Amino acid sequence: DAGRNIKNHAQVRKMAATAHAITCTSESLAEIARRWNPNVYVYPNSVMFDDFHRFDIRRRPDEVRVLWQGGYSHFPDFYPLRSAFGEASKRMPCIKWVIFGTLFNCVYDNVPMPLVEPHSWVDFPLFHMKYGSLAFDINIAPLADTRFNRCKSAIKFYEAAALKVPTLAQDSGPYHDEIIDGDTGLLFKTREEFVDKLEMLVKDADLR
Repeated sequence: DAGRNIKNHAQVRKMAATAHAITCTSESLAEIARRWNPNVYVYPNSVMFDDFHRFDIRRRPDEVRVLWQGGYSHFPDFYPLRSAFGEASKRMPCIKWVIFGTLFNCVYDNVPMPLVEPHSWVDFPLFHMKYGSLAFDINIAPLADTRFNRCKSAIKFYEAAALKVPTLAQDSGPYHDEIIDGDTGLLFKTREEFVDKLEMLVKDADLR
């Protein structure tokens, strides 16, 4: 509904302009907010390590669990990798794809459904317990290089790191700025590099 969108956008801009202050999580997002209000304050995302616990969940010993979490807005990030998931599953049949949030069925067309383990969102008070119970070994974070994504933070990287789980992220936006490739995580630029680096992590527990 284009008319409703125009009205809603105008309301948001008016609220931003008349607020005493705007808070956000990154300087890139602050630059956008300053268009409507000069009083913008950046509070970077952070985590409290005491909130994060790994639970000893029974699982297949030959299984490597690869997690993605996120909502529908990540479809443009996932779609370019749609063939990579099928290729990765063929090369590494031990992968269990753990999806926490929105399941893009068209992306996983080439992955046998028994290898996909979907989990629905939970209310925030339950998030840390649910997150720790997913028992994942690798965290993936595809992120297309768009203006919208450049305003995001690397919160998924922080959350996985709090559980001592490595992240394989797209070399763009906040991940490009914050992950040191080969040191604090792994970065990929292409579909082929995504599959190759994922294989490194899947087959090398010591590297993880």
